[in-house]
Amino acid sequence: MIRDPRRKKLIREACEEAEKRFHEKADPEFKRWLEEKGISWKKPFLTDAPVLLLVFGKTDEPYWIESIWIAVGYMLLAAEELGYSTLTYTPSETRWANELLNIPENYGLQAIIPLGRSAEQAKPKERYGVEEVSYLEEWGRKLSP
Repeated sequence: MIRDPRRKKLIREACEEAEKRFHEKADPEFKRWLEEKGISWKKPFLTDAPVLLLVFGKTDEPYWIESIWIAVGYMLLAAEELGYSTLTYTPSETRWANELLNIPENYGLQAIIPLGRSAEQAKPKERYGVEEVSYLEEWGRKLSP
């Protein structure tokens, strides 16, 4: 958990440098998609949020990535239940984090979860219904009522 403004600034700088490179190399079609979604290399939430949770996994363990993402799901649910706002940020480069935070080499950063209180109430997102994303026995076969 990172609360120190100086460390958050260093994290933001490392992430933005990597994201600039990522965006420059991206396929033009993917760049268009990013622009349509309002996603840029700028990551102000990394310094705006009061707390950053950096989620690392032990890379020499089996199923470490799957385990991390199950844990991230629970963290997001817990944060929402406690009234916090967040998003899941997956940096395009992560090795900087090990050096910056003195993390052993066999741990890898998977996600950064900024935590804070929203300035405004977010509208609930529209979600697909279960019948739109689930099929019975084979693809395309609708669930029985």
